[in-house]
Amino acid sequence: MLKTAIAYPKLIGTVTTDLARLIAQIVSGIGFLGAGTIVIRRHFVTDLTTAASLWVTAGLGIAIGMGYYQIALTSSV
Repeated sequence: MLKTAIAYPKLIGTVTTDLARLIAQIVSGIGFLGAGTIVIRRHFVTDLTTAASLWVTAGLGIAIGMGYYQIALTSSV
């Protein structure tokens, strides 16, 4: 697709990305990893903080990737 846009400059405006689809893949992947880190042993839930840390890191990565540096910096502080 990118090669086509380079070969035909008139088509550059038609090559777009869908950020919602990218974010959806991140959310489903982190959800899968986060669920895998939560362990139930003898009626006690463990490793919940690890799963939450994965979500926070993913959220910061999305914010930085989209260019919202101020939000990411404020959130990380």
